[in-house]
Amino acid sequence: MAAPELSAEELAAKEAAEAEAAKAAAEKEEIERIVAEANKAWEERQAREAAEAAAEAQRLEEEARRAEEAAAAAGAEEAARLAEEAEKARKAREEREAQKAKAEAELKLLADRREAERLRAEAEAAAARPWSGGQ
Repeated sequence: MAAPELSAEELAAKEAAEAEAAKAAAEKEEIERIVAEANKAWEERQAREAAEAAAEAQRLEEEARRAEEAAAAAGAEEAARLAEEAEKARKAREEREAQKAKAEAELKLLADRREAERLRAEAEAAAARPWSGGQ
């Protein structure tokens, strides 16, 4: 069977439908291209933002590490300062104790000298008195 010939009107309608289909296909391709470009731009932006977030996280981690080191150093400096103050206080206490011991020794020496002087004076007084011989 042979294909029937189309009338001019049918042929024009067919051509119009084919042109419409070609136009729709071209529009679909353009939309797909635009969507692909938008997806690519979105993916690039996501990758860029992820890299920026990673860099920021690393910066914050480094900043936190430096803060911890500074706190540890400050703690060490404070501990050293407190140890130095404690050593000064210990030395001052030892000095006071030494001065107290020296003063006590001097007081004892003075008391011993007074006692020795008293005993010498008594001995001199006894020697100066005539001996009564028990009478």
